[in-house]
Amino acid sequence: MEDQNTPQQDLLTQAVIKTTGIPEAKPRAPQAELSGWIEQALSIGGKHLAAQAPTGTGKSLAYLTPAFAAAATRGERTLISTEGLALQRQIVTKDAPAVAAATAEMYGREPQVAVLKGFGNYVCNEAAKVTANRILRRAGESSPTDLFTRLSKVKDQLGAATPMKISGIQSTVGTLVDLVTWAMMHSSDPTNGQRDECPVPIEREWSLVSVPSGQCSNDGDNDDACAGHQARKAAAVADIVVTNHTLIAIQATKSIPVLVDSKTLGEFDHIIIDEAHALPSVVRSNGAVEVSEPRIARLLNRIVEPDDSDAQPSPMVKSAGENVRQLLPFVTQCLNDYIGDARNDEEVWIEDDEEFSELDALNVRLSTLKEAIKDDGMLTQDIRLRNISSVESLIDDIDLVSTTIRDTARWAIRQSTPSGAVIPSFAASPIDVSSNLFHRLWTRDPSVGGANDVDLAQQQTEEALARLLGDEPVEPVADRVRSTVIAVSATLSDDFPFEAGLRCDVVDVVTPFSTAYANSALYIPYPDDEDLEEITTDRWGKMKMDTGLHRAWAKEQMLELIFANRGSAMVICATASAAKEYAKAIEDDPHLPFTVYTQWDPRGRAKAIDDWIAETSSVIVGTRSLMTGVDASGLTNTLVVIDRPARAPMNPVDKARCATLIDNGVNKWVADTRVYVQDAAVLLEQAAGRLIRCFDLETEILTTDGWKNYSEIEIGDTVYGIPPHLMQARGTRAASTKGAPTIEQHKVKAIKVNDDPEPLLRFKNRMADIVATPDHTMLVQPQKTRPIQTRADGSTEYYVSKAPDYVKTRFDDLPHRFQLPLAGRVSRGQSKLPREWFTLLGLVISDGHISKSKNSITLAQSTAKQEVVDEIDELLSGMEMKFNRYVQKRSGTKLSVRGGKEYTRNGDLVTWVINGHDSSRIRDLMVLGQRRRKSKLKSFRSVQYSSYRDVWNWLDAEKIIPRWIINTASRPNLLALFHGLMLGDGTYKWSQEGKSGAFHTGTKLNADRFQEICALVGYRSNVVCRSETQWEVRFAARGSVNTTRKDVVDHGVGRTWCINTELGSVVARRNGRTFIAGNSGSDRGMVAVLDPRLQPGSPISYQAGTRNMYLAGIDIYGEKFDHLDDAMDWLEERAEMNKPAAVSPA
Repeated sequence: MEDQNTPQQDLLTQAVIKTTGIPEAKPRAPQAELSGWIEQALSIGGKHLAAQAPTGTGKSLAYLTPAFAAAATRGERTLISTEGLALQRQIVTKDAPAVAAATAEMYGREPQVAVLKGFGNYVCNEAAKVTANRILRRAGESSPTDLFTRLSKVKDQLGAATPMKISGIQSTVGTLVDLVTWAMMHSSDPTNGQRDECPVPIEREWSLVSVPSGQCSNDGDNDDACAGHQARKAAAVADIVVTNHTLIAIQATKSIPVLVDSKTLGEFDHIIIDEAHALPSVVRSNGAVEVSEPRIARLLNRIVEPDDSDAQPSPMVKSAGENVRQLLPFVTQCLNDYIGDARNDEEVWIEDDEEFSELDALNVRLSTLKEAIKDDGMLTQDIRLRNISSVESLIDDIDLVSTTIRDTARWAIRQSTPSGAVIPSFAASPIDVSSNLFHRLWTRDPSVGGANDVDLAQQQTEEALARLLGDEPVEPVADRVRSTVIAVSATLSDDFPFEAGLRCDVVDVVTPFSTAYANSALYIPYPDDEDLEEITTDRWGKMKMDTGLHRAWAKEQMLELIFANRGSAMVICATASAAKEYAKAIEDDPHLPFTVYTQWDPRGRAKAIDDWIAETSSVIVGTRSLMTGVDASGLTNTLVVIDRPARAPMNPVDKARCATLIDNGVNKWVADTRVYVQDAAVLLEQAAGRLIRCFDLETEILTTDGWKNYSEIEIGDTVYGIPPHLMQARGTRAASTKGAPTIEQHKVKAIKVNDDPEPLLRFKNRMADIVATPDHTMLVQPQKTRPIQTRADGSTEYYVSKAPDYVKTRFDDLPHRFQLPLAGRVSRGQSKLPREWFTLLGLVISDGHISKSKNSITLAQSTAKQEVVDEIDELLSGMEMKFNRYVQKRSGTKLSVRGGKEYTRNGDLVTWVINGHDSSRIRDLMVLGQRRRKSKLKSFRSVQYSSYRDVWNWLDAEKIIPRWIINTASRPNLLALFHGLMLGDGTYKWSQEGKSGAFHTGTKLNADRFQEICALVGYRSNVVCRSETQWEVRFAARGSVNTTRKDVVDHGVGRTWCINTELGSVVARRNGRTFIAGNSGSDRGMVAVLDPRLQPGSPISYQAGTRNMYLAGIDIYGEKFDHLDDAMDWLEERAEMNKPAAVSPA
């Protein structure tokens, strides 16, 4: 077993490696920071943490790794809750298995993970068989064969499209047969027997193969127990249980221990809430109830007068039902009397301790009906249990509206329906769920957990007494133990801890992608007079936007934007009805030939999202819940359209929430903003994170610390790129000298390694090798050709001219002919060190020997290179170096390298030995970047001035190209070092294109650093490995290559990584070949919010404070538009760049 003290951050690193499949992958810096906070919180009992971690942080791995470490090292269990099924699916199928495998490797134990949903999400074998038998009875099929054969026979005989009604649900034979066949095959499988995994397109039919909790008797210990029971058994023994906010809401509002204090599931030490911003709203919605005559009448009709022959009740049940029905007019009269003269849709608050005898009588008769159903032998068990559950639910709701409960609002109202009817009803809803969450979920009963929890409760009591004796503030000590609760989300308001019952403040994780939004745009229309006529009404002399009129107007704008963007959009709507209307309009528009998916896809939401991501031009439409756990990088999602902020209309629940805040001393406007505006503002802020997206993993970036790949580079590293102002340097040397642009140092702002493979293109010729995504930004100089003359052989001679500017273009939309920059020219000031010193250092590195036993340096060269011998003599003499020169007669002698092939020397050997002070000066330069002062009086001393007092490095000097020279020397000095290196170990040749050559070295480090010098002086280069001890760097004294688009080919798919920098370009290398390319953060999208009220100064503008809250989350884009034509022009231009163009050699 591995050491149990392995740091949790190491586990996070291993989890990232497992998830990405990249051996050198590292956590993102914000991800590591968030994970550290969570790990610290989990190690402290009862700690609460609320963290806002923007999109791209990697939240799931950040909290999964501490939870798995706690399970492996301390045996602690963690409950994880999400709002959306998409994120829940990602955790269970992708992230958790990777973390589990990493945990097993590091700690020797693999914690178990289970997913737990509501019981109705799983297949029930009994329900499926009952439905199957009903189908067979309807079809008159009674052959003595197994159910599957008989069902298949029915489908063939009647036809799949034949209508059939079962239990009041209208469907087709094909759908019903396929559904029950699939359900019976997976009835004991908690993984595949879930509604999300059902391959049959269904809507209401699911209730035919599932039952609510408590209505399934097939819960034995055998393996044949229904999927819901199997899921609970798996959760009971799992270390990590993944659930959803709905189950948390049930426990918070109904006080049913479905999670915490559950004797079936056991104790949980920690609770982690992902997508936490939605939790209070989910709890409030789950606790809301309504009691009206139509609701009760529908229930009675289904129980007493069903249209299904299999559901006919006994006379006793019918009689009890009729007794209930007799009270309905009295209940309605009671409602009308209480509401009085109030207008429609105006709530009348029910006073505390108000009693309604009509409701009490109704509950008595409903209880009688429930007992009659229990004793009804004519009903099948599934129908009997379902009817009992419905009646019990109504009884509980009547109790809620009849009883005064703290933090719960009660009211009566005449509600208008879309059909024009007016329905009076009683209603109730929790307004402050913080107390319920804290007492029912964030604390646990120590008697359920066992000895550890009892001890912890005693410890908390003793700590409280100690604070009392020390005159410290004392919190009441309940008979429950506080659990550790972690809440994370991309967007959390400052009020979230108060609303969620957490005892902490919100902490922010800083996103590294803030600069990546600079290339994206925000469109909010400014209404002209024609727009105002279409979307507003005049009420009491004041112009106001009508949401009904706005829908038609927004639809036209939406269609135009999607057309301009060539699809590739996500449409988020304030209401489901609007979303369905928009989806139909997009499908019906003949100018929009794009596939449209919705979150109500009968195949299932997960399938719709997967297909949308795969089909890059498609459009997906839904409500705000579609934002949760859905992220499509690259070409799929370049446009996010929001029809309007989904601010809740005035309603009794939120009015009561406002009143509570005002009673607690909050200003009325602030209270209104918190309740009505804040949730909608969160939606807009989440939309801002949808557009963030590269190089393949073999690409390296040149930094001031050398070449770095995706696992080595860090935020804040210094890289090289083309200054933006030189992108338009017409005809200047900076932009055009031998094709090498001027480059400058700048910082890395963000790094992201993408988990999912993306489409890739490859540009490859003898000079360059680039693999990147189609939308990657390339920097090129376009070229044009024109015929000059016809040659004697009949061929045409062309003149090639290049544009004076470097331009940005997509990788898949390169010009036909262009010049590609492969190296740059660094622009730096001259140093005080004479240029001759750089040449000498190059000679020492390439052809020198640095003694490790005495302070001497030796240079050696054959007289076969007499010009080099002469240059060394001249160099040392000119620098007034003290040296001894020796000539050894070696011509004609044998020579071999490391016992290899023998060679015959063709010249004598000349050596120059530099001793003493001059040797120290050379060593100092190589190690420290500064020379020893020349002093005849102090030359015998090893230390000359204070900076050397504690650093004497003459023994540390090695034949390595110094980093300080590469990072600080001017281009002429770099060329001098380059020349010295080539004098010793290089060869030159000249061609029509100019000077080129090769440098040979025995170490990869020197080969890499020599290539760095080439990239900084404007020489294109290529590193070749001959063997482990032989490296060759080939170069040409040109910084670019003239090429054509024919060198670009498809490269399939692969993992990618992104880097965002200040200047928007980098010097990179792949397969040993260098090139200059644009920023990886090709964030070319638009968020369009089609609500003119967000524009300041418009006649219908929001109040300034409300508008600012809405805009706070999206006012981050580089470009902003307020007119449709401008937004469409921008989208069309970007769409042309974003389109996946066919690469041709033309």
